[in-house]
Amino acid sequence: VEGVSIGVASLRDDRNRVVEPGCPPARERLANIDRLAARGLPVALRADPLFPALDDDPAALRVLVEESARRGVRRVMAAYVIAWGRYLRRLGREPLLAESSRLLSERTPMAGGAAY
Repeated sequence: VEGVSIGVASLRDDRNRVVEPGCPPARERLANIDRLAARGLPVALRADPLFPALDDDPAALRVLVEESARRGVRRVMAAYVIAWGRYLRRLGREPLLAESSRLLSERTPMAGGAAY
């Protein structure tokens, strides 16, 4: 194994229950970093999907990155959410994500069409 990525985009449990239903809480996922780093494996943080106006507050990102670094992460990969069609409309109906979905306005060309 050359390295492992652990996905955590936010430490907010309310956000994660909506955006990532069925996933373990962020603190449990961060605990995996401890176990992997203790075994000498390189661990990266995968901070995605980030939602504009919800996940990209500099102070919240700083806490997430510092917490991950303290546990042994040396690389961070991050990307904003890409949504289209029914998924984008569903995001707009979710109160926690409504503002974010309105900000997903830049067309992103993809195979078979475009996303935002």
